[in-house]
Amino acid sequence: MDLEKEKKKRHIRSIFQATPTGIGITWARKFLDVNDKLYKMFGYTKEELIGQNTEMLYPSHEEYERVGKELKRIIDSKKPGLIESQWVRKNGDIRDIYMTFALIDVNDPSTGVTFTVQDFTEKKLAEEDLYRLNQFQQTIIESADVWINVLNKDAEVIVWNNAAEAISGYSRKEVLGTTKIWDHLYPDKKYRNEIFATANAIINEGKKVSGFETVIKRKDGKERIISWNSRNLLDESGETIGSIAIGNDITRQKEAEKVKKQQVHFMQELIDAIPVPIFYKDKDGIYLGCNNTFAEFTGIPKKDMIGKGVYELYENDIAEKYNQMNTELIEKGGTQTYEYYLRSVSGQKRAVIFNNSVFTDIDGNVAGQIGAVFDITERKEAEEAQRKHAHFMQELLEAIPAPVYYKDKNGNYLGCNGAFETFSGSKCEDMVGKDAYGVYDEKQAEEYHHMDRELVKNGGTQTYESEVVYMGDNTERNVLFNKSVFTDMNGETAGLIGVILDITQRVESENKLKKQLHFLQELMDAIPAPMFYKDKKGLYIGCNKAFEDMTAHKKDDIIGKSVYELCQNDLAYKYHEMDMDLMASEGTQIYEGQVENPVTKSRQDVIFHKSVFTDMNGETLGLIGAILDITKRVRSEKLLKKYSEELEHSNELKDIFTDIMRHDLLNHATVISGYTYMMLSSEDDETKLKRLGKIDLSTKNLIELIESAAAFAKLDSTDDMEFETIDVGNMINGVIANFEYQAEEKGVYIRIISEGSCTALANPMIEEVFINLISNALKYGSDKGDIVVRIEDADDNCKIAVTDSGEGISDEDKPLVFERFKRVGNKSIKGSGLGLAIVKRIVELHKGKVGVEDNPEGQGSMFWVTLKKA
Repeated sequence: MDLEKEKKKRHIRSIFQATPTGIGITWARKFLDVNDKLYKMFGYTKEELIGQNTEMLYPSHEEYERVGKELKRIIDSKKPGLIESQWVRKNGDIRDIYMTFALIDVNDPSTGVTFTVQDFTEKKLAEEDLYRLNQFQQTIIESADVWINVLNKDAEVIVWNNAAEAISGYSRKEVLGTTKIWDHLYPDKKYRNEIFATANAIINEGKKVSGFETVIKRKDGKERIISWNSRNLLDESGETIGSIAIGNDITRQKEAEKVKKQQVHFMQELIDAIPVPIFYKDKDGIYLGCNNTFAEFTGIPKKDMIGKGVYELYENDIAEKYNQMNTELIEKGGTQTYEYYLRSVSGQKRAVIFNNSVFTDIDGNVAGQIGAVFDITERKEAEEAQRKHAHFMQELLEAIPAPVYYKDKNGNYLGCNGAFETFSGSKCEDMVGKDAYGVYDEKQAEEYHHMDRELVKNGGTQTYESEVVYMGDNTERNVLFNKSVFTDMNGETAGLIGVILDITQRVESENKLKKQLHFLQELMDAIPAPMFYKDKKGLYIGCNKAFEDMTAHKKDDIIGKSVYELCQNDLAYKYHEMDMDLMASEGTQIYEGQVENPVTKSRQDVIFHKSVFTDMNGETLGLIGAILDITKRVRSEKLLKKYSEELEHSNELKDIFTDIMRHDLLNHATVISGYTYMMLSSEDDETKLKRLGKIDLSTKNLIELIESAAAFAKLDSTDDMEFETIDVGNMINGVIANFEYQAEEKGVYIRIISEGSCTALANPMIEEVFINLISNALKYGSDKGDIVVRIEDADDNCKIAVTDSGEGISDEDKPLVFERFKRVGNKSIKGSGLGLAIVKRIVELHKGKVGVEDNPEGQGSMFWVTLKKA
């Protein structure tokens, strides 16, 4: 080991350990030694640094490499060097540092490098803060809307902000560093001399100047009035180095003051012309004046009012209120609005609103008050009427069974009814002021709020279906929302009102219908009876598979064609003629005819059953028809005719006829009814539904006629009838229950009045009597007219009367109503004409009586029967 080198190293170490600056020795970029100041500066112990690579203190490898290159340059130059870098403290803080490097022995670099470290992080931060402060100050100066200029001691401009450029018209380039600008701005020597004298006083004497007004001439030649606030500018030692001036352009203010003076007289005249009562008082409540309207309203002339207080002019109770409000206003200042009474010239107390505010003197001290009076007597009366109306409307809302609510245009609830409280699970008072998000879960709230925004944006009405959860009972429902906006008095949208209808049952029915749709469509084509549809011109618009088979044409080839393109001319002519007659007369059409087999060319006997269908306005759109093959029936009819000639008036003929009706005719009618029902269940087209409805009605009437005729034919004797004890009241209650739906549709209420219990010995078929009578009362009675069923004790009999409020039956028709196939009264209502004949026959089989009378209590009829008591 070189003893001389070792001595040098020891000498250097003893120096840097005693030095308060961070000092270290490195070699090959490893710490050989560090003093206490250095390792404590960065939070390490000496043992954690000695022998470690200096890279551990650098924030990145890139920074470590950069410093290495700089250090190599210093070593190569053999001269001390300064490097600026960053080191990382043990706790992770990054510090900005200066490192001064020097070789321990410039002739032998292997002895190592000594370095000192100075932490200048705080200094750097302070410099950055100072820079930002200067930038901030510059921004304030440039963004200020007042003229700011700074002069040095020689009156040369050193700061000229944006507002100075805008007001004067001179740019910085033209102004900075010169004093000549003042000659341009103040061509008038008087103002120029005043400006220089003021500037000298500020710079030399340290004076401050406020509100100093001058007139300048802009670069464009226009004059502006400027109000200056100036003071001297000091350096750090307190010596004056110049002046700063802030100028406000008060040209418009001066012009406004001039205009104001010109308007004072006009305003004095104007106040007397104002139709609203106005008065003004001093701060002690003494009247200083009023306008003509106030004097006229109170009936107190101006001259009698000025100089007096309220106690001298009004009754004590009114004066006390006025004085109290006057005192509060003077003490608190500002404005004051309150309602009270003011006695008018007529002597009546009028409800008024006082709008009072203080006014001040030129020094800003409260000098008194000025007030305006608004007569609100009529408004108060209107508010009372509105309050009563609002109460009525709320009662009306509560009577509505459907949920109803209303919101403002921002979607916040304003109110609702009780049904909506059940729907939402919240009280109306808790919802008011909230939007949907404050009432429902997020999913429902998002839907409601979105639809509300769309409605308010687009206006009009909004109807849509949705699946919701009734928050009141937590059940899922399908509902129909009906919403519309409401407007304010200016026609501007103010909010929306909504009604919610529960359509769960309807949706369930629709879903069931959709599930059956494919099956029913297939089933329709499986109907053996040919069916077809035509428009008003007689052109085919649809058919089923049976019709395709009958005509030997596909549906696509049939649609759009007429009968002349599908049938022989003689048949086509007949078909078209009957179609046109049906279109003209509307209703239904049933007739016998023939069709030709396209294969065998033979003709078959058929029955055509047709009816028109209409649009929603009742206008005929076309017809729908069904074709029934009656070839066998025609043969049977011929046979029946033969038997009829041989067995006229015999019971055998009746039995054959009855069997034919119940088997041949009823079977065909039942088939039509069944297929029509299936088509009605699967169809959703309104037009087609109306056509099918007419077919269904006609078929049901046909079945009713066949069954009624067959039933009537069997009512021959009581030989085969079995009788039992029947509670008549219970039986009739059961009949009424079966008619509840029809009665509700017509708005009719069926009620029973019984004077006591009544039991009769009867066959269960007796129920048919009351079904017929109540059914007729519903058919022929008036809408919304009650039906009364009265049970009375008539010695050995029970008398049951059914009373309606319809058109009634004339005396000449009364004897005919119980005859077969006799129909009187409103013949537009479909029926077989056998119902009352069956009633009469059943009652006669029970040894009872039947009759009809006028409604004893008004318009309508009363049908009655008697039955033997048990």
